[in-house]
Amino acid sequence: MCTKHFMEEGESKKGRVGMRDHTKAAKIILAILPTLFILGSFFYIIFGVIRYPFPLDYGEGLTQYYVRLLQSHGNYFFDIQRSPFAFAAYPPVYFLLTSSFSGLFNVPTLLAGRLLSVIVTLLAVLVLFGIFHSISKNKQKSAFFAALFLVPFFVSHWAALARVDMLALFFALAGFYVFERYSATGSSLRWFAPILFSLSFYTKQSFIAAPIAIILYLLFTDRKECLRFFSLCAGLFGGIFLTMNIFTGGQFFLHLFFYTIAPLDFKALPFGFLLYFLQTFLLLIPAALILKSNVRQVNSPYFIYCVAGILSVITWAKVGANVNYFIEPFAATLLFSGALILKNEQKVRSFFRAKEMSLILIVFQIFFIILGYSLPGVINVSDVAVSSEHGIIDSFVKKTESPILVEDVGFAEVRNQDAILPDPNQMEILIKRGVWSENLLIPYCANRTLNLVVAGWRLGSFPGFMSCLERNYKMVFRTENHRFYKPKKLL
Repeated sequence: MCTKHFMEEGESKKGRVGMRDHTKAAKIILAILPTLFILGSFFYIIFGVIRYPFPLDYGEGLTQYYVRLLQSHGNYFFDIQRSPFAFAAYPPVYFLLTSSFSGLFNVPTLLAGRLLSVIVTLLAVLVLFGIFHSISKNKQKSAFFAALFLVPFFVSHWAALARVDMLALFFALAGFYVFERYSATGSSLRWFAPILFSLSFYTKQSFIAAPIAIILYLLFTDRKECLRFFSLCAGLFGGIFLTMNIFTGGQFFLHLFFYTIAPLDFKALPFGFLLYFLQTFLLLIPAALILKSNVRQVNSPYFIYCVAGILSVITWAKVGANVNYFIEPFAATLLFSGALILKNEQKVRSFFRAKEMSLILIVFQIFFIILGYSLPGVINVSDVAVSSEHGIIDSFVKKTESPILVEDVGFAEVRNQDAILPDPNQMEILIKRGVWSENLLIPYCANRTLNLVVAGWRLGSFPGFMSCLERNYKMVFRTENHRFYKPKKLL
């Protein structure tokens, strides 16, 4: 009887152990499910964008254009009063790397730029993981919060575009990580942070929130260190600026800091902040609960970076800006909220229950993908009408000899065609500011120099040129969004 009792007890214990093992495995699967879903959604979008043969964003064409000018002339900051009337909106770091990547692996510029963006996006996620892991020492939780960066559609979509944003963000986050990792120990490695911040700034000049956050934090905590840090940043930023300005005969300043001035559409600001809070409220609510019980935790570079990031949402209202202007504000908010939550897990544990959060995150991931592709300016690669129109533009361009004018210069670059006026959007702003005149374009139309003009809504802002076009060119084809003109003498 005793033996039977012990046998039954042993089997009962085995059953309980087995049940605990299954429960533990279920919890692990449930815990990593949101991370896996986020990564799966991200790579699905990435694959669709990378294999698309034409520009999916206005800026992708400009990237191709700048890289070609760099490869052929060693410079892309030219006098905008002369042909090809090229305005350069961004500094050279991304274009230099894209050019090197394209040459090293012998791939087209568009593909090289997209692959570079994907790589640095994943590196940015690794940097976030490193920051979070230094706080929590828990790989699973650190990976979860780092993967959250890929949730918003403006990250998952722009991560695969040949645009400057992801490289600029990577340098900014890497600089923040270096400062946080080595400043407390007094290691000389902390001085690599200003170098990384200068690379970020000279990838995209609006990425200044991170160094500002560090400088303000040091101003409140260690003024001597603040002076040293500020001096090094000022020296690097100023030294690069002076060198490039001398090299380009003053065009560097004009293109990046004078011509880029654009008015703000203040009516768009409420919608911009609404989009930002829709993407971040799941992070901001638990962060607010923690700060409510311990306000002292605002005294950190994380908090200052978050505030600076939120304030930079204002730049989204700049005429011509797109949702990629939310990328750094979201990253700064994630960095602050994630660090705060990981430091104070017990206070928000009830908010972050595994089952509820798994479901919420998956639902929100799907929601924001749908929301993202419903906004103007975001092209869905599966849109048959768009891909068909792009194919028509490409067929006209490849059958025409240079020079041409294509509203999206990327189509000219895909076929290695020489094009003028690569950025009509910005030139329209310069016309309104009295800096440039469309009269400079008229001779190309009046003399029928251009062998093809592909006009969309942007060229509609050049009434003098369009009037000349109607007199000297004939519309040979039209689609929903574009009209195709050829000189009358060739018909």
